[in-house]
Amino acid sequence: MLSFAAKGGAVHESEIEALALDALGLVRNELLVSLRFMSAAFARLAPLPIPGATLATDGAHLRFDPVTWARTYANDPAEASRAYLHTVLHNVFLHLYPGAGIDPLLWDIACDMVVESVIDQLDLPATRTAQAAASRPELERMAEEAGLMTAERVYAALRDRRAAGATDDELARLGARFHVDDHRPWHAVVIVEGEEASGKTGEATEGEGRTSAPAAKADTSGTDMGFLGSRESTSALMPSTGRGVRSSVSMAGGSAYSHGLESASPFFTASLNILWSVTDMSRT
Repeated sequence: MLSFAAKGGAVHESEIEALALDALGLVRNELLVSLRFMSAAFARLAPLPIPGATLATDGAHLRFDPVTWARTYANDPAEASRAYLHTVLHNVFLHLYPGAGIDPLLWDIACDMVVESVIDQLDLPATRTAQAAASRPELERMAEEAGLMTAERVYAALRDRRAAGATDDELARLGARFHVDDHRPWHAVVIVEGEEASGKTGEATEGEGRTSAPAAKADTSGTDMGFLGSRESTSALMPSTGRGVRSSVSMAGGSAYSHGLESASPFFTASLNILWSVTDMSRT
């Protein structure tokens, strides 16, 4: 059990960071008891404690505010475990690379609903929270609409809801029920595929195409993860294969984001293949 008590009543920043990293280690170990096949995916994300930052990932780092993370774990370890697994699963499913023309609001909601649905299907004691239980009926309703809980299908279902009259405020309130981590770093750069667009295979290029949030200087929101902002640094956002990312596929009623698994980091691809097998077994 973590405690904020310290001699003299004050806790120094270095002590808080150490507590937060201890909490992160405890969360990972607890999850690995049931999800051994996720060890490579967990190891892929290097901890990046930044005071005042939001919880976020760029595919290579897990950024978090040490105080918030340590307190979350101290108050409810299951909430911290669920938040960690939620963020890792975004990497496993390659949610971090929205294609051109994708609506950021709908994409973010879809991705959050998908990973929360997967966590529900895994049904680990370490990730059971009251909030998740209360939100489960909405996930079941979405599963009926989408037919299959993938980001692409849920995105299309949300687009249909909007076409049927749902306002962005209503959709945002739905998304707030499943919101865990900050997705703004996903939209801070545009992933351009191959030599045709950038002259370098797999280069992540800023300022080209549509972005929902500009790459900016590091601030308390931490939108840029602390290392976006230069052409050289944006390579941290890309899967580690050196190949371009396939970022658009035609779907009925419009275009939606998709990726070939061959574009993914082998760490995440291996976890994804096993994860689908586990969730398939949970349905039988």
